[in-house]
Amino acid sequence: MVRIEGPTVFFTPSEVIFSLSQGNNSSAVHMAFENSNPGQIIGEEQLPGRANFFIGNDSTQWISDIPTFGSIRYKEIYPGVDLIFKGREGYLKHELDLDPGADLSGIILTYSGQDNLSLAEDGSLLIRTSAGNLTDSVPICYQEINGSREMVEGRYRLVGDNGVGFEIVDYDRKYPLVIDPTLAYSTYLGGSGDDSGLSLALDSSGNAYVTGYTASTNFPTKNPLQASNAASSDVFIAKINSAGSALSYSTYLGGGGYDYAKGIAVDSGGNAYVTGYTASTNFPTKNPLQASNAGSNDAF
Repeated sequence: MVRIEGPTVFFTPSEVIFSLSQGNNSSAVHMAFENSNPGQIIGEEQLPGRANFFIGNDSTQWISDIPTFGSIRYKEIYPGVDLIFKGREGYLKHELDLDPGADLSGIILTYSGQDNLSLAEDGSLLIRTSAGNLTDSVPICYQEINGSREMVEGRYRLVGDNGVGFEIVDYDRKYPLVIDPTLAYSTYLGGSGDDSGLSLALDSSGNAYVTGYTASTNFPTKNPLQASNAASSDVFIAKINSAGSALSYSTYLGGGGYDYAKGIAVDSGGNAYVTGYTASTNFPTKNPLQASNAGSNDAF
């Protein structure tokens, strides 16, 4: 069981129950896993606190010293598929983790106890009850490939009146897939000119490293290696904190020609590695293997 802002949530091997109460109205929405395996529930991210339940006068029914966890995992609810629930800053999020080759089409979440189940115009899942509504945002889907997080396009699909499945437009079945219905943050990043983000990487703390190109002379910078646009389009490199609320650093990188970043990776020390191409003859170099542009567009 978990208490969060809004519903109280109960976890059983065969379903998750969301208990809502508003005024004199109460509702219980059951989310079950159609044609699934019996769920083995595993506590993860153990917390320092313990729980005690002293209910009633009969001490033989009291329960004490219960461990608490930051997340729970339904292990193998479908072959190669785990369902994870996590408590984050007062709300509950869940995600589906698929092993390489796992069958996405067989995952059907069936709901009962609600008044209506529908998809909103933005693609989010809306569950209406007389005691309030439950909403799952459009799923954020990604794969970890060669140390880089690759985003893939995904959406919900309704199955009959009470079922919800998933459609993933294009992904590599040789790698794991994560389907995360919670939108952690979303932000603009740019200036008054043309700005394009072309690659993104995340470190183990959830900080985002973004690169692309910018034609803006007022692109947001912080602690920049290069404080201004050298000419035309320059590369930008920005690190955004895990909450999405602030820049850790942001810099231009480029010379007098067109400069474009196409990829970024980050190591365990938080160092960013950027690659792309440049038409500049004065692209910033340090300890170069090749000190000058050989002609037209060169890689950097």
